[in-house]
Amino acid sequence: MEEYYPSDDEQQLYALVSDYLQRPNLYALPVSQRSLMTMILRKLLASSTYAISGTLNGLANKLDLIAREINDASLTENLPDEVINSYEQYDEQKDEWIDEDDDEESNSSANCVYR
Repeated sequence: MEEYYPSDDEQQLYALVSDYLQRPNLYALPVSQRSLMTMILRKLLASSTYAISGTLNGLANKLDLIAREINDASLTENLPDEVINSYEQYDEQKDEWIDEDDDEESNSSANCVYR
């Protein structure tokens, strides 16, 4: 059997993940699966930093998506209906405008005379 001593960075990662898992509210873990997910994360963490890195990246991406959804919703919740409807119409039409701009550019370049 070989003895293993974790580096300072590994010890810090372990402490940070442990602190995070002990928080009362974890948006990254569903309440119904929190115990199971905590055990899995601790097992990965004990295995190696490489083993847990993909899982932590996935959780970070999930939290980023949740934060963007909350931010997007909070931006539009107090807007008048006319503004929201106008934005939705703009969003639908912008692709058409881009296509029209591309057509105009290709037509104008075809009509250029080079000397």
